[in-house]
Amino acid sequence: MGSPLDNQQEMGPEVKVEQGTQVAGHSPQLWLVGWNIHNLGDQPLQILTAQCPHGRFRGDKIELADFPELMPGKTAHLELPVTCNEPPGIVVENAFLLLQAKWRNQLWRILIRLTVTFDEQGAPKGKTEVITTQPVGFSRGMGEKEEPLG
Repeated sequence: MGSPLDNQQEMGPEVKVEQGTQVAGHSPQLWLVGWNIHNLGDQPLQILTAQCPHGRFRGDKIELADFPELMPGKTAHLELPVTCNEPPGIVVENAFLLLQAKWRNQLWRILIRLTVTFDEQGAPKGKTEVITTQPVGFSRGMGEKEEPLG
């Protein structure tokens, strides 16, 4: 039987992610979307990459070499350029913010499932629906080939 520490390791990093800002970009379909990432765990968390792979709410993968280490109980703000061009009132379900992070000396994927609603100005307002975590490469242990996300 494993220790409580083993169970915590299996659960992965604990985070809360909320959209904080959205600023119109240099073209009508480009937005700079800001996310507040809260480390709810008791170990530091280093966010390494971020992307939004949905076709109607898309942000290319960016490397975050300068992103600060997120200490337990702390919050950091991440901004990601996102392409979207929906009219006011449209709802996009199952959009994602995908993060890759280092936690407890292991790489993890943090998948934030979003519902994005476009306000009266056409600005995207993302609501976090669910957050899941998985260690990078977990499927290799089950005999499956690792496929890149996005």
